[in-house]
Amino acid sequence: FDILDAVWSPMAQPGPYFTGTFWESERPNGYPGASTSMAHAWSAGIAALLSKYVLGIRPTAAGYSSWSIRPQPGNIKWAAGRVGTSHGIMSVNWNNSDAEFKIAVTV
Repeated sequence: FDILDAVWSPMAQPGPYFTGTFWESERPNGYPGASTSMAHAWSAGIAALLSKYVLGIRPTAAGYSSWSIRPQPGNIKWAAGRVGTSHGIMSVNWNNSDAEFKIAVTV
């Protein structure tokens, strides 16, 4: 979440660092540089972590033959996403901005 907030948020929100896209490379400390790229497979672990923790989609057996949905929203107001499995697409859409937590799951 530190990298998302400190580096990716300024690129996506209007301000002095807004680019309309994400920088191709970042340093290991999460700031722009030429040593690491969050856009390539060897550095894309954040996408899997977002699916696992923010969306909450986790396999509980090999190949998603069983699974659980347990989002960890923290201070995030909403999230929506999909995960491809050998059994098809799993979609989760949750909203934590009202007085109650609402979630929709499609399997």
